[in-house]
Amino acid sequence: QQQQQQERQTSLESSSDSSSESSSDIWASELLATQQLIQTDVRNNSAWNHRWFALHQGTTHGHKNTTTTTTHKMATLLPTELDYVLQQIALDVYNESSCRYFVALLKEQQQPQPRQDNPPTDWIATYLPQLEAVRQEHNAATAATAGIAPSTNDTDDDDDAAAVVSALLDLYQAVGNVAAARTLVERLQRIDPIRRKYWDYRDTQLLQRQERQQQQQQE
Repeated sequence: QQQQQQERQTSLESSSDSSSESSSDIWASELLATQQLIQTDVRNNSAWNHRWFALHQGTTHGHKNTTTTTTHKMATLLPTELDYVLQQIALDVYNESSCRYFVALLKEQQQPQPRQDNPPTDWIATYLPQLEAVRQEHNAATAATAGIAPSTNDTDDDDDAAAVVSALLDLYQAVGNVAAARTLVERLQRIDPIRRKYWDYRDTQLLQRQERQQQQQQE
């Protein structure tokens, strides 16, 4: 299946370069196709992978003046795309595919960008609270179903979703909020015991970063 997907992507790239059909129409059609696949199965990881490919190819093909145009077009598409992904995460908070896609889109915007006339949008600051809200809504709904008060404490044994919590961890770490990231990694050590060694490793990394920050503040 992976080989078939790679062959299709290669064929699409060739078509967008040589076809008389608008390149943007080709990639818009591919995005619609992935949306239909995701609607059928939100955990279709191949569909999410192909959506990433189509989204990025659609911002690069047909533009000769390179990075500036590509960055501008991606910034235009991002709000709609991020809102769409958030909706899919809310449908299944345990889905790693949608959560990883969301994090990758946001972290990508932290990469050095070409010089712009206007200040760059802080996408993580905008969308991190919205992902937090999805998590809280899920926990509240789960608590209501169980007939208990919703948890506001990460030490409580509520039915937290590791996929969303790990996404939040990555975003808090990306913006340098080590304290919040450590709270989440400690949560993951409890709710995701299968990957406990990995979360222990992440906690060690965060602790070292926290200690460096404290040393810098003291200097």
